[in-house]
Amino acid sequence: MIDCICIDDKNRPKEIPEEKWVKEEEGYKITHVYIHPNQGGIQGVTLYEKPLDESCPPYETFKLSRFAIRASDLEAFIELCKSCSDLNDVDVMKLVEESELQLAD
Repeated sequence: MIDCICIDDKNRPKEIPEEKWVKEEEGYKITHVYIHPNQGGIQGVTLYEKPLDESCPPYETFKLSRFAIRASDLEAFIELCKSCSDLNDVDVMKLVEESELQLAD
C-alpha cells in the first residue's frame, strides 16, 4: 500500500455515494493501480479506505490525478505498479512519466 493525499475531490459522479467519496487533503492508501483502455487509458487506483464496489457502476476506481504521493514514495509506487497483474504488458516507467501522478513534498 502506498500513502497518498487527495488533492481533488471535485465533480463527484452521482453514481458514487458521498460516504464513498474522497475528501481533499485527507490521506488514503493506494492498494492497486489500473489502466482503463475502455475509458481512453484513464489511470485509476483502488483505495483501502474507500473501496468502490458493484454499487457504483460504472466506477470501480478513483482517477489517479485526484491524488498526490510523496516523492520519497515514488519508488514504492513504481513497485506497486509492477506488481499489479493488469500492468504486466505496460512499460511502468513510461506510465509514471506520462501519468497525471502528482508528487507532494
